Amino acid sequence: MIVQPQWRLQGAESLPHPLRACLEELERRFTHVQGAVQGEMYGTRNTRIVPAAAHGSTAILEAWGHDASDWVKAKATLAGEMALGLTVGIPDIDHLEIAAAGWQLLPAHGKTIGKYWLSSTTAGAITTTQPSALPGTKVQLVCQVVDVDNIIMFPTESMP
Repeated sequence: MIVQPQWRLQGAESLPHPLRACLEELERRFTHVQGAVQGEMYGTRNTRIVPAAAHGSTAILEAWGHDASDWVKAKATLAGEMALGLTVGIPDIDHLEIAAAGWQLLPAHGKTIGKYWLSSTTAGAITTTQPSALPGTKVQLVCQVVDVDNIIMFPTESMP
């Protein structure tokens, strides 16, 4: 049984607006992460096994999108391609396990702690360097590495 902690600052209504707004945003983010951790917001791991025939060289935590017919490695481009999820498992040569959002337990994933964005230069890559926003491109924050075993995936759109 998961006990949901309740927290609120007493007297927050009397704080100056900027501080109150900041506290409300922190509460919103805490609730979002808490729901993802508990599996209530996105379901138990929010992963899907998808067909990716002969996907070739693929690593854990590569970014994938869908081009209306096939799963392809995502890249932030002028076309506005977005990652729908990251690889969290490779069951066989023709399938991938993709996670779209929520807390993911990936023991020894190999990434350093920090925020990761979709690369604008290499398909499938995520980077700790935030790409420059060129006209017509979207800068996409895809995950936050919490520690050596845990990652928070940020939702984009629902998977097809």
